Amino acid sequence: MNKSIILQIARDIRIKNIYGIREIFDKTHEEKIRKKVTKITNKKLKKIGNLHNEIF
Repeated sequence: MNKSIILQIARDIRIKNIYGIREIFDKTHEEKIRKKVTKITNKKLKKIGNLHNEIF
Protein backbone atom coordinates (compact mmCIF):
# COMPACT_ATOMS: atom_id res chain seq x y z
CA MET A 1 0.00 0.00 0.00
CA ASN A 2 1.09 3.57 -0.62
CA LYS A 3 2.98 5.12 2.27
CA SER A 4 1.34 8.49 1.66
CA ILE A 5 -2.13 6.89 1.81
CA ILE A 6 -1.32 5.31 5.17
CA LEU A 7 0.04 8.62 6.49
CA GLN A 8 -3.07 10.42 5.23
CA ILE A 9 -5.34 7.90 6.98
CA ALA A 10 -3.34 8.19 10.21
CA ARG A 11 -3.59 11.98 10.03
CA ASP A 12 -7.33 11.81 9.34
CA ILE A 13 -7.94 9.43 12.24
CA ARG A 14 -5.92 11.66 14.57
CA ILE A 15 -7.98 14.70 13.54
CA LYS A 16 -11.31 12.88 13.84
CA ASN A 17 -10.32 11.41 17.20
CA ILE A 18 -10.19 14.92 18.64
CA TYR A 19 -13.86 15.37 17.77
CA GLY A 20 -14.81 11.98 19.21
CA ILE A 21 -16.14 10.47 15.98
CA ARG A 22 -13.25 8.12 15.51
CA GLU A 23 -15.25 4.87 15.62
CA ILE A 24 -17.67 5.89 12.88
CA PHE A 25 -14.84 7.23 10.75
CA ASP A 26 -12.66 4.14 11.25
CA LYS A 27 -15.43 1.84 10.04
CA THR A 28 -16.04 3.74 6.82
CA HIS A 29 -12.31 4.02 6.22
CA GLU A 30 -11.80 0.31 6.86
CA GLU A 31 -14.38 -0.50 4.20
CA LYS A 32 -12.66 1.82 1.71
CA ILE A 33 -9.29 0.23 2.43
CA ARG A 34 -10.73 -3.27 2.19
CA LYS A 35 -12.29 -2.47 -1.20
CA LYS A 36 -9.02 -0.97 -2.43
CA VAL A 37 -6.96 -3.93 -1.21
CA THR A 38 -9.45 -6.38 -2.74
CA LYS A 39 -9.23 -4.52 -6.05
CA ILE A 40 -5.41 -4.66 -6.01
CA THR A 41 -5.41 -8.32 -4.97
CA ASN A 42 -7.84 -9.22 -7.75
CA LYS A 43 -5.61 -7.45 -10.29
CA LYS A 44 -2.55 -9.36 -9.04
CA LEU A 45 -4.43 -12.67 -9.09
CA LYS A 46 -5.53 -11.97 -12.66
CA LYS A 47 -1.92 -11.29 -13.68
CA ILE A 48 -0.77 -14.51 -12.00
CA GLY A 49 -3.56 -16.40 -13.74
CA ASN A 50 -2.51 -14.97 -17.11
CA LEU A 51 1.12 -15.89 -16.49
CA HIS A 52 0.06 -19.38 -15.50
CA ASN A 53 -1.91 -19.74 -18.73
CA GLU A 54 1.04 -18.55 -20.81
CA ILE A 55 3.43 -21.05 -19.20
CA PHE A 56 1.14 -24.08 -19.63
